[in-house]
Amino acid sequence: MSQPSSPDMHNLASLFQWSCRRNPNDLAYAFVRDNLDVEHHVTFGQLERRVSSLAHYLAREAPPGTRALLLYPQGLDVVYAFWACACAGLVPVPAPAPDPVRWKHSLPRLRAIIEDAQVSLALTTSNITALSAEFSLAEEVGSIRWMVTDQPYDSVDSVELPQLPSTTLAYLQYTSGSTATPRGVMISHGNVLSHCRALSLAGEVSDSSRSLCWLPYFHDYGLLHGIIAPFYAGIAAYLMSPVTFLRRPLRWLEAISRFSITHTGGPNFSYEACLRAVRQQKEWQGDLNTWAVASCGAEPIHAETVERFIATFGLRGFRRTAFAQPMGSPKPHWW
Repeated sequence: MSQPSSPDMHNLASLFQWSCRRNPNDLAYAFVRDNLDVEHHVTFGQLERRVSSLAHYLAREAPPGTRALLLYPQGLDVVYAFWACACAGLVPVPAPAPDPVRWKHSLPRLRAIIEDAQVSLALTTSNITALSAEFSLAEEVGSIRWMVTDQPYDSVDSVELPQLPSTTLAYLQYTSGSTATPRGVMISHGNVLSHCRALSLAGEVSDSSRSLCWLPYFHDYGLLHGIIAPFYAGIAAYLMSPVTFLRRPLRWLEAISRFSITHTGGPNFSYEACLRAVRQQKEWQGDLNTWAVASCGAEPIHAETVERFIATFGLRGFRRTAFAQPMGSPKPHWW
């Protein structure tokens, strides 16, 4: 079942307001630590209050259409910032936070995104501003305004938020820049809402569904499957750090078991990583019975990987049909 439509749900702001008020006491997002403890969680009602406050502040400080760079550690702060931008009419530009270990590599990519997107505002946390100051990031990337969103800011309730048509630019999604200069894709409000509807229908999402995502928010897979699509469907979204997965791939599967996740996925390499890891931990056990939809994308899908994953983790409850969506068709459809 997909999210019931609303007559005026033509942008992310109207989606946000309607969804938060539909089930205010239900879990909206949870961030999971390396040990699988929930570090932070927020209900739809709490999310609305937090985002509304920030959105009104942003609307006072920047006009609609302002390109706002999102530089955050993995967690819920970037979730608040993304939805606040959407509600205030700003255009979020997700980007990886500065990496002090790979500074020489990350700085040119960040500068290229800022110049191409014509960014004039950067939203981030106090820890990252401290790091940026240490490496003189502000001087390196030009004169943009920096705004910290994890610290108290002036409360503003009287600012009128804009009403945006579906054709308005919702956000800019940039490529990794690993092989060439990062390239941005312009996503309208109508684009992303249609995409979310398609994902909900293809994944047969229901009110009892739960999603999990470990991919970074600045990756299109992580942003859509981790933050936007679960919210569209009105289901709980569990988030993990990519570092957690890279260090211990089986943590992903353990989280599925711990939180009864129904919808999660990743690129082909993530399934390969789990296969390699379980060969080293043959005693590993987990219950994957709740996993209803295993999405795979962002890179070529290898049939051999799929078959080995099914054979290996079928012993732990994983079902072959999780990789295929019937949708009334006799042929498997890789989601």
